[in-house]
Amino acid sequence: MTPNPNNVHLVEVTVLHGSGCARIEPLIDFINETASQLQIEISINAVLVDSRKRAKELCSLGSPTVLVDGIDVEPAARWRKDYTHG
Repeated sequence: MTPNPNNVHLVEVTVLHGSGCARIEPLIDFINETASQLQIEISINAVLVDSRKRAKELCSLGSPTVLVDGIDVEPAARWRKDYTHG
């Protein structure tokens, strides 16, 4: 979590996605709506994963992959190493 100027901790959400991922916008809307309902301050960043090398660097297991404070939201995915950019 990152402190902001108002001394409120922001939850960092990263959405890794491949080019042309049709689910990215609805997913970001869902994340924003959920955070709002739970009254959680978030910082959301969508990151395009355009190569296998980049997928490995970012630990992207498919499109989309959601990380909260750098941790994959899918518990079973945290130990996988089959990174992909699509």
